[in-house]
Amino acid sequence: MFMFIIVMVILNALSLFSLKFTLNKFYLLELFTYWMVICAVIQQIFTIITINLGFIVITERVGVFWYLVINRLILMPSLIIWLFYYLKDVKLVHKALLTGIWILVLSSIQLLSKKFGMITFSNWNFACSIVEWLTVIFISFGFFLWFRYLLKRMEISV
Repeated sequence: MFMFIIVMVILNALSLFSLKFTLNKFYLLELFTYWMVICAVIQQIFTIITINLGFIVITERVGVFWYLVINRLILMPSLIIWLFYYLKDVKLVHKALLTGIWILVLSSIQLLSKKFGMITFSNWNFACSIVEWLTVIFISFGFFLWFRYLLKRMEISV
């Protein structure tokens, strides 16, 4: 498990660093806005699932909590921002395919956390995970479209 946490920390750092390459399609303020909204959506949905409903139970090991927090604050939002980056210029079929791949990747990260004993599922399965991430992406993408509309309305080239 320790090696898994090290790999995830490296992935988090790389994903954070990689966002500088999105600045050719997004303004810096736009990027930060997406980041904050996606973090809020992920946090709210995760809180509902873990604390309110108890479907996902976090183990009581010391580093597990911080691993999950870092993933929710860095890795997951940056992966979703990269999805928006690629969705901006592709056709509808490719958008659906990319979104499906992204949902599978995000759900697989959750399954890896379960496999390494960081979380346990109670009345939860892979399909629920897919619905969870589909909800996060749907809400975030709705905000993305609305924010891009506001930028165009203010006559800022997007």
